[in-house]
Amino acid sequence: MAPLSSIVIIESAITATISHGKKQINYLEIGVDEGLTFDKIKAEYNGIRVEKDGVDPYGEYTNNVHRMTSQVFFALNRQFWKKTYDVVFIDGCHFSPIVDEEIESSLKVLRPGGVIILDDTCPSSEISGRVTEEDIINYNRQVSYPLNQYHTTAVKGMSGFPHVNGDVWKSVAKLRMTRSDLRIFSIPSSNKTFINRGIQESLMPAIAIEDLDWQFYKDNLNTILNPIEFRDIKGHLHAGK
Repeated sequence: MAPLSSIVIIESAITATISHGKKQINYLEIGVDEGLTFDKIKAEYNGIRVEKDGVDPYGEYTNNVHRMTSQVFFALNRQFWKKTYDVVFIDGCHFSPIVDEEIESSLKVLRPGGVIILDDTCPSSEISGRVTEEDIINYNRQVSYPLNQYHTTAVKGMSGFPHVNGDVWKSVAKLRMTRSDLRIFSIPSSNKTFINRGIQESLMPAIAIEDLDWQFYKDNLNTILNPIEFRDIKGHLHAGK
């Protein structure tokens, strides 16, 4: 089976939130890059308008994109804009400490019935799910100086290229261990995990965060990801609060 595209997944989430009676859907994408996904999300679904915001400090795509880090965006939104969202797609810095912050900030602006989608949560090999200090420092150095330097070559230098997932799976594992108020499930064929509000039993063993390694991921893969089939996505999203 061919991998499910980000666009198919996001559009399914958008149409699922429409059933909650919204008159407008607010969509936020963190990590717009070249806009290959952001640009394809339509302005209207089933007669309901979609308003899009993007966040990316480095990428080339500029339409409706806030040229800043996610941390600055959420701070500005908290202080001034006070905007809330129905669907948040997190596909920025694939480094779990940063992703943890983006998830928490997204939950604070998530509307009832809304969903957060994490990209690259299902690495197929140890190296594709690896993040090193050198990777993160060198990547940020290359994309930041000068600021208009695009980051394609920087990505090529990261561990696991061309399958660079990072350690986003650790963010999923931490939520499964600590947040009984969230429903978390994944579609491995799309390499994505979904978060919405609700109660879901976690069967995760208690483990120190520093012990979240590749062996733990392999041993607890299904418990961490809680995999479902794509055909069941709307039912799972509708079960959220």
